[in-house]
Amino acid sequence: MVKEYSSVAKVLRSLGINWNFAPVADVSDDPNSFIYNRTLGQNYKLTAQYVSKVVPAIQKQQVAATLKHFPGYGSSGDTHTGFASDERSAAEVKKNDFLPFKAGIRAKADSVLVGHVVVNSLDASRPVSVSKPVHEILRKELKFKGVIITDDMGMGALTSFAQKQNTNIDVMAIEAGNDMLLSNGYVDGIPAIKDAIKRGDISQK
Repeated sequence: MVKEYSSVAKVLRSLGINWNFAPVADVSDDPNSFIYNRTLGQNYKLTAQYVSKVVPAIQKQQVAATLKHFPGYGSSGDTHTGFASDERSAAEVKKNDFLPFKAGIRAKADSVLVGHVVVNSLDASRPVSVSKPVHEILRKELKFKGVIITDDMGMGALTSFAQKQNTNIDVMAIEAGNDMLLSNGYVDGIPAIKDAIKRGDISQK
């Protein structure tokens, strides 16, 4: 597995690609869940061990590794097509799902990708990709100092949420604490972010 990730990263680098949106740090024990086939298919501890070895294997090839989908997908529905929520307690998510992310952060992963699931125990009002409380957990509790990037902003879970908001969704993502956005709405998003900076809603820093 480590050799495979190293080889893939080497190929990416040779093609001029310096960022890999891997490894998946999610864990699910439900084979019927949406995310299961994208996971390692192991428990939290083994997934954490795998992540800790894979991150350096990727980054030794001068390609950035990405832990996803923070704070852990669990067995939630498919956020590509619509709303998905996680009803587990904060204690359960932090004890279990955080394990692979902590391992990846200790291994100096360059980036963390946040998903679009609404984890009710952490922030019931917003998907995690636009949730300031969840980003603060990543920064303060897990002490992650690298790049935070959103999952695809055009996915159904977020577009359906965005339709109910009066604020531009890209502005919300910046305000939440993301450093980079995977946005296909940049034609509207970039001017909206510039306006938010002019108004002082987002600091220049």
